[in-house]
Amino acid sequence: MKKTDTTKTAKELANILDISDRRVQQLSKLGVIPKVARGRYPLIPAIHGYIKYLRELSIEADAPSDLKDAKLRSEKARAEILELEAAEKASELVHKDHVSRVWTSITGLIKAKALTLPSRTGADVYAARDLNEVRAILENAVQEILIELSETEINIDDRSTDRELSRDNADSVDESQTAAKIDDQSMGG
Repeated sequence: MKKTDTTKTAKELANILDISDRRVQQLSKLGVIPKVARGRYPLIPAIHGYIKYLRELSIEADAPSDLKDAKLRSEKARAEILELEAAEKASELVHKDHVSRVWTSITGLIKAKALTLPSRTGADVYAARDLNEVRAILENAVQEILIELSETEINIDDRSTDRELSRDNADSVDESQTAAKIDDQSMGG
């Protein structure tokens, strides 16, 4: 029986492992493929080392994928938060509590103006001769209210709280704490 040579050259090993000669040398320098002599590599330990190396790459490729996804989600969330903070500072974004206070003020104003309709039109409607005249009186009064509402300036103080708004509705807050002032009068609700 003839004993076969168990060492291979870089070129022979590269052919077996389906990689380049240069890659065999690089993996040898990294300690993945053992070297027995100049340009000679033990066949079985070299194959085992290369398989172990590929397995480690596979495991590392899987784990960092999940880690990369988590880091990517974290970075996206962080970027969204920074964008929202920048938009808020640039007055492009308004906090929902502020919007709620503004709309509470606006709806209170509309309600107050709408409730004046009967007192504004009662006598004229009573004196009207027919239904068309009543309709015209009411339409004119509604138009006047809408014009008043469109010309009303509403100033909302960002520092106001719900408690201050409640006091505004009771007309008991001084000017520095007023959450909504309409034509220099506190808004009723």
